This record gives sequence, C-alpha cells and structure tokens, in this order.
Amino acid sequence: MGTDARRVGAGDRPALQGNSWPRHGRLAWACLVLAVFLSLFSGGCSNGASGEQSSSAHDGPPIQVTVSVSSDAADGQVGASGPVELPAGSTAFDALEALGVSVTTKEASLGLYVVGINGLNEKEYGGASGWTYYVNGSMPVVSANDQVLEDGDVVEWVYVV
Repeated sequence: MGTDARRVGAGDRPALQGNSWPRHGRLAWACLVLAVFLSLFSGGCSNGASGEQSSSAHDGPPIQVTVSVSSDAADGQVGASGPVELPAGSTAFDALEALGVSVTTKEASLGLYVVGINGLNEKEYGGASGWTYYVNGSMPVVSANDQVLEDGDVVEWVYVV
C-alpha cells in the first residue's frame, strides 16, 4: 500500500473540501431559510384566531338581497325565491346557495359554472339550454362567483332553452 491510501470505515465520512457542503445539504438549508422567511413575513395575511386569511371583501354590515330561481322556460319544476342575508362582499353564487337549493357546479375557464339547480341540468332541453343569471335585470359579464352583490340587489337565476 502506498502512503496516500486511507481506509474508510463505516462510521467515517469523507472530508469536505474547503467551505463546500454536499449538494443535498445546501438544498435543505435553502429550504429551511425560505420556510422561516415565509412564516415570518406572511403573518399579516392571517387573522391569527383561526388561521384563515382575512378578507376586506367581507368587512362591513351584512347585506339583504332577493334571489329567485325559475325553470319556466323548460318544465317549470324548479322554482324558489326569497330574501337572504349575506355578509358584505358576497357574490351572486353565494346568494344562490343561501336560497337553500341544490347546486351542481364545475370549474370553467372563466370561473365557476352552474351546471344544474335542483336536479335540472344544462342541455336537458337542447344543446343551448342551461342556467344563466341576472343582477338587477342585467346579465353580468363575469362568473357568478365573481359578481359581488350590494345591499338591495335582486338576483334572478333563469333556465334558458
């Protein structure tokens, strides 16, 4: 054996050269630093009590809206209406759910899409049939879960054929 040979036992670790760490050690350290940084500086997004994110969208007094659902253009079997009280910042979709009807939805490219209400689904009365909604008589250009309501609004869900 030459003079440079060294025997490495099971408990021995190779010596680190200079100030370099093994690759996985640097990655673990970077992840730890990032986690600490995020936990320290993201505390402002939590309300502290329950860990939920705070939202200014639900600040303020509750709102009262009127909601109706009608399938008169189809079979007339789906219908409901009434006033509902919602937190400030609630949406047209929130109002529909507050009415107590059964709602089937799916994610679409423009937002949440209402497929069916109380078992009456889109395309049951032709390829173009389905649910649409109006707020104060106008059809919004956004998904119902993005349409923020104001006190006194009237929301109508209508099955179109």
